[in-house]
Amino acid sequence: MSRIIMASFIYLDDYSDEVCPCQPTLQGWAEWLSKPALDWGRRKSAKDGDTFTAGTIELYDDIIATKGDDGKWAFSGSPPDDADHFAVRHGLASGWDVDSICGTFGDLIDYLAEYADDTDGEEHVVVGRWVEGLVVTYHHEAGGTPRCTWALKQ
Repeated sequence: MSRIIMASFIYLDDYSDEVCPCQPTLQGWAEWLSKPALDWGRRKSAKDGDTFTAGTIELYDDIIATKGDDGKWAFSGSPPDDADHFAVRHGLASGWDVDSICGTFGDLIDYLAEYADDTDGEEHVVVGRWVEGLVVTYHHEAGGTPRCTWALKQ
């Protein structure tokens, strides 16, 4: 399986759980932090220099799982050794149900055996790894465009 990271999404610990309030990119967070968000408990916009703990999910190529006539699942490739995020997509290149997220390839196989019985015999599986220990810094100089940067937590 390819070790090339196909996409990366950043999640601020204080503002993400099963739902993310914006696009999970540095620009998406900068735009969202630049305004109050009462439904997330933020009465004011972020200030220049504010920092937020975060993590990122780095996504590799998808794996296609195909159910054989014997009921067993075959896979189009093997995940990288550091993969710790597997989820069944709603369809090709689409999102996934949080209930389908698995931490190991073995858990994914168990999930497919238990919950994918009513499929057409093919599932697209997102494969990735979760990286913790990031710090996102909000920047908004007077008259400038809001932006965010990230660094590994020291």
